[in-house]
Amino acid sequence: ALSDEQVEERLRSHKDAGPRQPGSAAAAGNEEAAAAAMAAASAAAAASSALTPAQQAAKIARLGAEATLRAVCTTFGPGLWSQLATLWELVAAPLGAAIQAASTPGAPAPDPQS
Repeated sequence: ALSDEQVEERLRSHKDAGPRQPGSAAAAGNEEAAAAAMAAASAAAAASSALTPAQQAAKIARLGAEATLRAVCTTFGPGLWSQLATLWELVAAPLGAAIQAASTPGAPAPDPQS
């Protein structure tokens, strides 16, 4: 355990160092550590919850899709949608259908698998 003085010294040194720059080795290490922690927490939550096999599969697919989309966003940055127009079409079409269905009374909900 750290003493109060040690904690204060670490806080001062972190403050003096300033924010980490995106793409730096330290920032990349923190992103990897955060991703690993998120994966571990997700795995623990999935193991402890009473999800059906279909729900577990859907959750894993969603987490995988989220991780993939984050990696693509990191790679392509602000030019993502212009460089990957097909991805935009695949993302925007279901969102548009869901918004339209939600705003139209009595309309059937869109199929989440399409």
